[in-house]
Amino acid sequence: MDDIYNQFDISSKYGFLMEPNVKYSIRKPYDKILEICEKLPYLIKSHEIQNIVDDMEIIIIDNETTDVEYKMLYSMLCLIQSGYIWHNGEGKHNKKVPRQIVIPLHKVSEYLGIQYIITHYAIDCYNWKIIDETKPITLDNVKSIFTITSNKSEIGFCMVAVVIEYYGKNILDEIIRLNILDLNESEILESFIVISNMLTIFNETMDKMYEVCDPDFFYGELRIFLAGWTNKVLFPEGMELEGINYNVAIEGASAGQSAIIHVLDTFFCINHKGNFHNSMRKFMPKKHADFIIWVSQNKVAKDFVLNDGIKNIYNECIDKLGKFRSIHLGFIKQYIIDTKQKAKYKSAISEEGSGGTNNIIFTLKEFKNETLNAMII
Repeated sequence: MDDIYNQFDISSKYGFLMEPNVKYSIRKPYDKILEICEKLPYLIKSHEIQNIVDDMEIIIIDNETTDVEYKMLYSMLCLIQSGYIWHNGEGKHNKKVPRQIVIPLHKVSEYLGIQYIITHYAIDCYNWKIIDETKPITLDNVKSIFTITSNKSEIGFCMVAVVIEYYGKNILDEIIRLNILDLNESEILESFIVISNMLTIFNETMDKMYEVCDPDFFYGELRIFLAGWTNKVLFPEGMELEGINYNVAIEGASAGQSAIIHVLDTFFCINHKGNFHNSMRKFMPKKHADFIIWVSQNKVAKDFVLNDGIKNIYNECIDKLGKFRSIHLGFIKQYIIDTKQKAKYKSAISEEGSGGTNNIIFTLKEFKNETLNAMII
């Protein structure tokens, strides 16, 4: 199993998350990026972020950069870029990212094989730490390394995703185990039971979003910083990335960029209409997207349904994954659709999902129905 984890840059303990609390040093000149990111909420609120970035020297990513540094730099630069674009608010936002951000971010994104914009990986997977390493991973024991607003609701929003990814590692274990070992029916059943138990934890964790993230804060303050550059009102000509590209229109951070959810859909042969789902793989590191392909090229869940006991637990997994999507749908309704009704201002992204997904309610309803269609009658 270790060979597979190493091949696809998956942590044998934390799955698609970066190893937390790793011993690393942010070397010169990368320390300048760190200094900005550590003060980012203040710099955004005071609007000093604009001048600080504009006056910053272009930092060259050197050949001595470690894998951990690449991931940390990606997270920090994406957060800084988002703060730079949106610090003046919607409508007064910047439509050009200066080369001081573009050049180093393009380099680290190219190394990781991921889009050069704020993503699930930038705010969650590469931006978390354990508070007390002697205690289990729970929402109370993890926090963001860097934030955009410093608000506890931002941290809660991001750490819900982190905890789900953490427990998703156990699902990866079972999928790999099923494919590389010659298991008997009893052992196969045990693997599906583990997957089902982890999906229970997914749903319990998602339900806690209402406890840790305030809807008004999410809609009115955090959401715009997660936005992409696809909205035709806000970016009629897309984004200009100085020195790299013009008219760039790509989505921002979205739950659809979670590799563990793509793995589950692939393993359970849940087929989604349209291109949205597959397009999200550009927003995860290439090695993680490659692992999803590996899953699709090996035995999938139905191949292991050898008796009624396994079929029942298989269907239980599908039901729980459908519930996961129902909870997500409820979250979108409360945090975006309902909150929009009482918002004091009109937003060009009022009914888009995080990152800029259009028709988000319809899309998530389709995802739920497509999930439940995978049941074995």
